[in-house]
Amino acid sequence: MSRRTFLLIVPLLAAACGRDTGPVLARVDAKPITLAEFTRELDSTPPGNEYLHTPAGKKELLELLIRRKVVLNEAESSAVASRPDTKKKLEEMEAEFQRQRQDARDRLLVGDFLRDLRQGPLKVTDGDVKMAWGAEKEVKASHILVSDEAKAKDLRVRIDKGESFETLAKQNSEDPTGKNGGDLGYLTRGSLDPAFEKALFDLKTGEITGPVASPYGYHLIKKTGERPLSSHPLAEIERSIRAMLENQKFQAWLADARKRHSVTTDAAVLEKTGKTLTPVVGK
Repeated sequence: MSRRTFLLIVPLLAAACGRDTGPVLARVDAKPITLAEFTRELDSTPPGNEYLHTPAGKKELLELLIRRKVVLNEAESSAVASRPDTKKKLEEMEAEFQRQRQDARDRLLVGDFLRDLRQGPLKVTDGDVKMAWGAEKEVKASHILVSDEAKAKDLRVRIDKGESFETLAKQNSEDPTGKNGGDLGYLTRGSLDPAFEKALFDLKTGEITGPVASPYGYHLIKKTGERPLSSHPLAEIERSIRAMLENQKFQAWLADARKRHSVTTDAAVLEKTGKTLTPVVGK
């Protein structure tokens, strides 16, 4: 056996049996080696194996595929195939394949659906972008996020009595922005949780509101500044404005769609996972 053959036989023996249809190059008992399977193996060989594309190399590759089927047949008729630990691993593998197939199906379906939405209800025109650039603003904000409402109320009292919002954010906020005093930077409509967004955009600069409930917990929100989108050249932020408007339309569409579905959550089960949600309330 050549060194080239030795390098190829291990991955070939480990590969799953193909279920392709079409012209058959060889059979090992009832298992065919189809032209599609052979071509796939040939195309997947790493660079430097040009030999396999020659007539002699193709014969060698076919022989390796035959050996794989022989080993597979032997394995399936052996005691290993009915051994409890092997059967368990095969069942787990099949369950994982099913999950992956379902995930792939869902991604494809949702992707095609969202593309259609973008050309329909979510479509944003150049005129929409120019109008938003002239009329919309972006708001600078900070927040403190905690999972307990009573704690949020206590922090609000402490702030009202004169304690530093930024210091309390560093000491108490469960959001990663806490280390920066809760600073979220500049935010636009459509990039936020709806309750958070409404509370923030109703504030005047320097004002604080909350606690505001969101799916992530309870927020104390401070507006620290604002500026019109037109303070940036349109060409520089056109893409961002388009994404903002599309997201605004999507949030409105999603809120309406959600009404058509029954949604329940179990906080106790979520708590048992031991994981903490990391909210992204703005970009």
